[in-house]
Amino acid sequence: MANVTISAATDESAVALEAALAPFAPQLIEDADGQWRVAVHVVNGSKLGVVLNAVARHFREQGGAPHVEVDGIRYLLDPHPRNDA
Repeated sequence: MANVTISAATDESAVALEAALAPFAPQLIEDADGQWRVAVHVVNGSKLGVVLNAVARHFREQGGAPHVEVDGIRYLLDPHPRNDA
């Protein structure tokens, strides 16, 4: 199991990300400081890659690089896949 939390710059971008992650039952969160996040609880560990790929795809289409937290560890996800041929 993993808890994935993605930071969003605005409430609008959080709502768009929530929609992009709809198949994973995301939760929209606003903290006391007005910071927006979208959280997904991944029950099956093999689905973690699927969730992270969906996040990367969303940011690739929208622009920017997502700040992702997985089980309390922060990562900066590169939305552009490498072409290792």
